[in-house]
Parts: sequence; C-alpha cells; structure tokens
Amino acid sequence: MSQCRRSIVPALGLSVLPALCAAAEGFTDRWDTPGAGGLAGATAPIARGVEAIEANPAGIALGGALEGSIVWFQSGYDGQEAARVDIAVRDGSIGIGAFAREATGFAPPRFEDWGVAAAALIMRRPHGGHIALGGAVRTRDEEWFADLALQLEPVPMVGIGAVLTTSAEDAWALPTLTAGLAHRWAAGLELIAEREFRRAAPDEARFGAQVELGEPICLRVGSGSHRVTWGVGVRWGGWSVDLAAVADRRSGMAWMAGLQVAAPR
Repeated sequence: MSQCRRSIVPALGLSVLPALCAAAEGFTDRWDTPGAGGLAGATAPIARGVEAIEANPAGIALGGALEGSIVWFQSGYDGQEAARVDIAVRDGSIGIGAFAREATGFAPPRFEDWGVAAAALIMRRPHGGHIALGGAVRTRDEEWFADLALQLEPVPMVGIGAVLTTSAEDAWALPTLTAGLAHRWAAGLELIAEREFRRAAPDEARFGAQVELGEPICLRVGSGSHRVTWGVGVRWGGWSVDLAAVADRRSGMAWMAGLQVAAPR
C-alpha cells in the first residue's frame, strides 16, 4: 500500500513487486515494498495494513478491513529470486496479519521466512489521535524473532512508532529498538526520522520525506547510513503504482516497483 495518506476503510489490496535487490539488503532489511524503499525504510511511525506486518506490527490495527499483497524480488547481485505473500485483516479495533516469503532460486524451493502478527487499537479520538499496540513472531534466515510494537498519534499530524525486536531462540541475545517520529504538514509534506538502536552493532539513523503533488502523485526520498533512496507513487481510483530506487554503497543499485488494486469503497 502506498505510504501516502490513507483513509481507514475496508479495502482489498493486491500488489506485485519486482525488485532488483542485492542479497545482503533485499532479504534482510525492512523495506519490502517500494513505499518503504523510497523512504529508506523509515516507516515505523506511518506503516499501515499489510505494510505494517514487519515495519511496525501495531499499524495492522490501522489498516483496511482486508488487504493482501503478492511480492516478487530479484537480487541484482547474484540473481536470487524470492516470492512473498502478505495478508492483513481488521475487524473493529483488532487486526491480524501474516506473511510468507520463499526463495525460488533453489531446487527444490526452500521455504525460508514467515511470520504472524496481531494488533489492537486501544484508543482513538474523534478528531485525530490514536494508540495502537502490536506484536509479531517471525522467522528469517532460520532464526526466530519476536516483535513488540507501539504506534501512536499524540496530536493530529504527528506520529510516533517504536518496535522492540529480540531473538526468540536466545534468551541472552541483546534486543534491538527501532523508534521513529513523523510530522505531516498541511501542505501534504511528511517528514520521518527513525533510529535503530543496536546493542551489539552501530546504531543506524534513517530519514524519509514524501510530498503529495495534488491528489494522485506522491514523491519520496530517503537516506540511511549507507544508502540514499527515492521513489514515486501514483494513484487513481482503486489503483496505485509505486516505484523506488535504492543506491547502496555496499551492494549497488536496487530497483523496486509495485502495483496495488483496492476493492471499491
């Protein structure tokens, strides 16, 4: 789903995402959609629906009634391919989601990554403002992780997101905290700053900005410790197309594209 402003309405999404991602980045970082890719992954304060399953599970409670996506990746580094399916369902203030990703370049294919998440919207103000809590259990590269997530809007136009991630296998492993802040201006400009605090590795700061040019077009840029990104989203009716490029000094260029269709409102 596009990271541009959304309404909380019942929706059925279908996205197809071809991406040219280096193996070290495209299969480990949390920018599995072109919306997140265009923002350098700085999406914890703004993620909604299926895009929130990994970025910030609490955002599942803020998505549509039913959303789904089908994603395809290709590594520009070694040609590795992977397919991913996401689904998120929301009923009232409760949302659940699941994803499964499978590398297709192996014979036979190796089922690698999957996860389930749940979230609850515990408070919503009529004129803006909410608090959502969520959690997820997922496996990636044969290691299990657990996420505890928070997303809130203390005042209209300001979003805060936080995700605490720890190993579900090693009780002595040090957790990782990702915290972000987003501010949306009346002119359609949204600025996002996010920091990942790692106890066993250097911290990483990520920054993103997106601006709506009228109703249908959204432009995005982002930067991280070793990458710069940019992207564009175009919407008309129930359709949206999102494109993103990632220039990473460690793994080169990556390109991402997504197509989404939503059920009539």
